[in-house]
Amino acid sequence: MNQFLTQPVNFKALMSGDGHPKCNLHQSIAQRIHLVLVTNMGEFRSDSEFGCTIWEHDFENMPNVNSWKDKMINNIREVLEKYELRLINQQVGIDISQEEFSSNDKSNMKRIKRRIDITLKANIKKTNEAFLFQETLYISPVWLD
Repeated sequence: MNQFLTQPVNFKALMSGDGHPKCNLHQSIAQRIHLVLVTNMGEFRSDSEFGCTIWEHDFENMPNVNSWKDKMINNIREVLEKYELRLINQQVGIDISQEEFSSNDKSNMKRIKRRIDITLKANIKKTNEAFLFQETLYISPVWLD
């Protein structure tokens, strides 16, 4: 049953009485998790703790990848426990790799980015149903000639 508002919320449509598209519980939770992951800490004016610290470490050198992963996993789990109360038994996993992108022009420039694959396994609190979420983020662009 579609009873949740989709994100982003179109306040203009709501105020004019046009209504707003709705989604089911799984979609609503996934949209909320996505919003948390792509929001920089302090970016949301009414709550400076909403967001993910991954963007504070975007260009950070990773001398110890496992330590960096553990720090990000803990942060993601903490913010989701605080801002997505419809889930329980959250298990967060992160895989890091690099991906190369070539420019579309004739410059032969290549861009390498870190690819962060985030997986969240949890249960929906209301039904104890299994919930799986996967997101890929790209950080730390580097240009090469």
